[in-house]
Amino acid sequence: MNNKNNIRKKIYRKKNIIIDYKDINLLNKYVSECYKILPSKTTGTKLKYQHKISKSIKIARFLSLIPYTDKQTIKIKK
Repeated sequence: MNNKNNIRKKIYRKKNIIIDYKDINLLNKYVSECYKILPSKTTGTKLKYQHKISKSIKIARFLSLIPYTDKQTIKIKK
């Protein structure tokens, strides 16, 4: 087998999953450790779902549900 085929992750295979910006656990699967959006070659998603995922990640970032970068931390006052 090729190494290219082994690199791909087939995460999105269920058709009943609703992609929503409020579902942070689902969105974290499509974001790297540095909080960059993973490409569809890596995740194995179709183009239609990749657009929905990236759009909902951007909305979640705007609402500060997901940080923009890994260096961005939330300071909690006690």
